[in-house]
Amino acid sequence: MFAGAFWVPAYQGELAGSGGTVTHTSATLVGVNGFDAALLLALPVALTAAAGVGLHLRCSRGSSAGRAAAWLAVGLLGVLTVLGAASIGLYVLPATLLLAAAARLTPAR
Repeated sequence: MFAGAFWVPAYQGELAGSGGTVTHTSATLVGVNGFDAALLLALPVALTAAAGVGLHLRCSRGSSAGRAAAWLAVGLLGVLTVLGAASIGLYVLPATLLLAAAARLTPAR
């Protein structure tokens, strides 16, 4: 999803010329909204990575801090999912639910 913000056309339009010609246009999310849009999309990626590192520490070392960090990241990702429900929240929801299940099922070493 993050890399697609730079390369996948997200907006389409048409321009009508004076001679009756129609030109189809497209633009990426970053092309229209600027680099700030990419930073907002990087937030779910960073939270998912943080949860993954926390779960790895929990599983490999039995770290209770890793478990707490994973649940914090999952909680923040849940908040982001609810706040972004009208835009990217539905795309982030599966990752949020799967990370919550992983945090619940990850055993301590």
